[in-house]
Amino acid sequence: MKWKSVVRLRFDIRLVEGTRIGGGGGGLEIGELVDSNLSAIRNPADGTFYLPGSSLKGKLRCVLERELNKFSDNGKEPCRCGEESCPICKIFGAHKNAQPKSGVTRIVVRDSFLSEDSRKALLSDRAAGKPTVELKT
Repeated sequence: MKWKSVVRLRFDIRLVEGTRIGGGGGGLEIGELVDSNLSAIRNPADGTFYLPGSSLKGKLRCVLERELNKFSDNGKEPCRCGEESCPICKIFGAHKNAQPKSGVTRIVVRDSFLSEDSRKALLSDRAAGKPTVELKT
């Protein structure tokens, strides 16, 4: 099959409730407070939050797999059938399948950074001593 075109999608993401995309700091015990430095992914240059492309891509894949009922191992693993007709494997790649018929990954998802208005508001709140991260146990 020949490559026919490249499609670029650009859009804004609006969070209507709290969200967390964070890095792990090892295991947490029940009731333990999460270290605020580990609680959210931040841009090392200015400390502002961002959504990694890998997290966005994983969420897109998960939602599509759920919609098409295409999980492996009773919903515990991403689809890895690698069949040429599988839209999941064709778009995202066949998870841990060394010889997929579907070919290589066809999607690239980039990091998503705060809008300029959101960045200014965050830095202003931080300078005023207002909380910018909600800590939970």
